[in-house]
Amino acid sequence: MIKYIFFDFDGVFTDNHVYVTEKGVELIRSSRFEGYGIRLLEENNIDCIILSSEENQVAVHRAKKINIEIVLNCFDKVEQAKRILKEKGLKFEDAAFLGNDINDIPLMNNVGYPACVGDAWDSVKTEVQYVTKRFGGNGAVREFCEHVVELNKK
Repeated sequence: MIKYIFFDFDGVFTDNHVYVTEKGVELIRSSRFEGYGIRLLEENNIDCIILSSEENQVAVHRAKKINIEIVLNCFDKVEQAKRILKEKGLKFEDAAFLGNDINDIPLMNNVGYPACVGDAWDSVKTEVQYVTKRFGGNGAVREFCEHVVELNKK
């Protein structure tokens, strides 16, 4: 049973593109579908958090909007996940992770249920148990949330 989900942000909650204005302001594109997925996890008592290696306030605002905790500047996702799981009294086997790029592979190799978005980097897809049909920033998070809830019912 999956009790905790870790998410990457860029390329998972976003379409992995960044738009930069002439003043250097970064903008992202994200799907409104994801908020319902996070709410579905809450309703099913599955905790979750975003671990992002970026220092991006847009991610903070998006996380706040959909009511999910976020850790920025997280360069060692395995160590951060280990601390979080210990605080929650959980083990890696109790956790899932949805990522998209090669820097996500170490955490994927530690959790009980590794997954990636449909447009993840090719070498990432060989490291996971589940690949979403939807792409990052296009409902992949919601799809994964629904998938986990269904898995837990079995």
